[in-house]
Amino acid sequence: MDDPIGEATGWLGMGFNNNDSSFSEGVYYKFSYPAVNVPWFEDQEFNGDTLFYSYGSITALAPEAIGVNGVGGIPGESGSSLTRVENESNYTTFGVLSLSNNLRHSRINASQFYAFESIIADDLLVDSGPVIGSEYTLFPNPTNGRISITSKDGQVVNQFEVYNQMGALVLLKSKPILPYNLDLSGLHSGLYFLSIISDNQVKTERLILR
Repeated sequence: MDDPIGEATGWLGMGFNNNDSSFSEGVYYKFSYPAVNVPWFEDQEFNGDTLFYSYGSITALAPEAIGVNGVGGIPGESGSSLTRVENESNYTTFGVLSLSNNLRHSRINASQFYAFESIIADDLLVDSGPVIGSEYTLFPNPTNGRISITSKDGQVVNQFEVYNQMGALVLLKSKPILPYNLDLSGLHSGLYFLSIISDNQVKTERLILR
């Protein structure tokens, strides 16, 4: 879009999560612009100019899709997302509606996420300083091979996953104990993405290996 509407309305984040158990809790929200009237919403008029809002839990999980069994979508909702709200400022999309029957949303995976992340990062003119409110500190970053990862709030981490710019998993560390010294010396220089996975969230940080 020509106008920077994100500056006025806030940003909706996009993310991925390989841990299915994290989807079993919490409420997911959906915003869309249905295009026609349908029998099960006959008391409302949808013609593409009115925002439709709904919410609920995810009841179907597969490697390629997430969804809600027993629920149907309305024509015009295609492309809308399932969004999780972590707090008043963090909203993350994990899937995009591709099939109205049982609200099946194509699941955003690692390669898709990092492909979009790379495009967006190249296009945005933003401050490259530290992310305000991040629960983790990475130092030094850029790094020559080793990076120290600490938590501000005593977070317990289940796993570290490091992905390259193509979305390929290049390093995995299970059950790390913070603070943790992550060894990247076996990787080539370049940009990487570190996913920090805990019981209820996935945080992604950019790493630069010199």
